[in-house]
Amino acid sequence: MLLENEIAKAIAEQLRGKLNPEEQSLFRANPVDPAAHEAYLQGLYLWNRRTPPALHEAIRYFTEAIDRDPQFAPAYAGRANAYTVLGSWAFEAIPPAEALRNAKRDAERAVQLDGNSAEAHTARAVIRQVYEWDWQGAETEFRRAIALSPSYATARQWYGHDLCDFERVEECLAETNHAHALDPAYLVAAVDVGFRLYGARR
Repeated sequence: MLLENEIAKAIAEQLRGKLNPEEQSLFRANPVDPAAHEAYLQGLYLWNRRTPPALHEAIRYFTEAIDRDPQFAPAYAGRANAYTVLGSWAFEAIPPAEALRNAKRDAERAVQLDGNSAEAHTARAVIRQVYEWDWQGAETEFRRAIALSPSYATARQWYGHDLCDFERVEECLAETNHAHALDPAYLVAAVDVGFRLYGARR
């Protein structure tokens, strides 16, 4: 990862001249323990399966990643998302109060570690949407996540869900379709395409 950062920085400087201090900060070395990254990817795979057993296992892997690298923001965001889904009305596999407590702790830690992480802002957004009913706060966080990483399918998929809740149908369908187009292997987004079209009577 150190080498990749150096290569990216060199290319950026050639293409754009000299990087300003804010841009340079994006390329500063922040190496991640390879084992932590591997555990994170395992957790992400299981989280995407969206079954209670897989989500519990995902939490175990995200926790392993955090134990190996306590500064690894995506692992906190991933664990927050797993708690959020486990305690939501769709599963109710753990008490909602427990889910909120754990998810909020992890999402806030992820944002604290990396304020430019789309994953962190998405985790915070969905907590505000599902548990706190802070609609404006949720939309602000979703928009921030999408601005930071327009290709992050999870942010768009969950933002689409948020928009549908408020009958902003065209925006909802656009975000849901965009999420699916960005990551056709993201099965929940694929399901949402059909579900949202059905809800819109299309």
